[in-house]
Amino acid sequence: MAHISHQIASEHLRVFAEEMTELQKGVEARFHGLSERELNWKPSEEKWSIAQCFEHLITSDRLYFPTFDAALHGTYTPTLWQKTPLVPNLIGRVLLNNLGRIPTRQLKAPALFEPSSSSISVAIFPQFLAHQTQLQKYVECAASLDTPRIIVASPVSPLAILSLYDALQVLVNHQYRHVRQAEQVRSAVNFGIV
Repeated sequence: MAHISHQIASEHLRVFAEEMTELQKGVEARFHGLSERELNWKPSEEKWSIAQCFEHLITSDRLYFPTFDAALHGTYTPTLWQKTPLVPNLIGRVLLNNLGRIPTRQLKAPALFEPSSSSISVAIFPQFLAHQTQLQKYVECAASLDTPRIIVASPVSPLAILSLYDALQVLVNHQYRHVRQAEQVRSAVNFGIV
């Protein structure tokens, strides 16, 4: 049973797409022109750099893209587990609560989503902007689907299932979460100092 109607979900997805346009403008204004050294600068050894935040988003989001393509083309076939009533709503709520736009606690990324530990090329910036544009297109296209009723699996585990609507909402929130993290790195008093 869907927890939100198709019409309301579609309206929300259109708003998410508009918000992503604004987010991308902010990313371009805040991070354009940073050097490779600045993009890879870390406030401490255990914290991520701006480049790692961008790479993490690209890596984690791309794992959802084949599922989004299949859903948009009408070729996605849910498993028996994905058809279990109420489970997707519960898992979707848990993910949304834990992966909100404003972090309430620090979470460890699954190994599958970890960014590289070596220096990342300055090319990560245009790659991230292109990635954001692609994610925004998925959000826009999905607005025409009954996303609350399309149940998909998380790339982390086939047992972690949620509605397509929740999956898209998680990814948009995830963008905000890590762009905010990158902004905190950029705002550090000693930013860029080796």
